[in-house]
Amino acid sequence: GHEEIAYDSPTVNDVQWTADIERALAGFDRALIADRFDPEEMDDEGVEPGGFSADPGWLDTVQESFDQLRSFYRSAADNGMAVLVVIG
Repeated sequence: GHEEIAYDSPTVNDVQWTADIERALAGFDRALIADRFDPEEMDDEGVEPGGFSADPGWLDTVQESFDQLRSFYRSAADNGMAVLVVIG
């Protein structure tokens, strides 16, 4: 499962949860991200860091970051590893 130690603290995704995340991420690709990428809405909703509609390069950045995330979770799942998530 997914264990959050405390609000705004590191969380742990156990081996099964990591595999579940990997399977979910496998259902997305660059084309789907491009179809759903709406920089104006992201700016309107206050998505950080902002400025998405002012810079057309953001789509490439988001797609590349997604590819890295998907690859990371694929490797973790393939190797039977849990994932510690720290956002800050």
